Amino acid sequence: MKRTTGAVLVLSMMSATAAIADDAWMLNDSTAKVTHDCGRQPRVVINAFRDEVTLTGACSRVSVNGRSNKLVIESAAQLAVHGTDNTVDVGTVGAIVVIGAENKVSWKVAAAGKRPRVSQNGSGNRISQTP
Repeated sequence: MKRTTGAVLVLSMMSATAAIADDAWMLNDSTAKVTHDCGRQPRVVINAFRDEVTLTGACSRVSVNGRSNKLVIESAAQLAVHGTDNTVDVGTVGAIVVIGAENKVSWKVAAAGKRPRVSQNGSGNRISQTP
């Protein structure tokens, strides 16, 4: 008879969200609805499918990897979107990188100047300012 340890049980019960460093937060999940305060952990990594994520406070770096995610971000110095069909609404942003297809990123205010730094690679991506 094979014997199991309590560590296996604890690992299997852990949430899909976990801190990856003191100042970083990671979400690995599907179809979750989550709110995170960037004031506590300003670096964010989201690896997801069909998640709805709200980020409050000032995020230093947000990286979204996956498909069909919806994010609302109060503020991000750097935003990177990788994948397909992600929708991101950000209040204040310094730089935007979009790689993939059919991603939609809207921003309200540039952190500095009239527009954030924008880089994109892929097809059908839309990056625009909203009033």
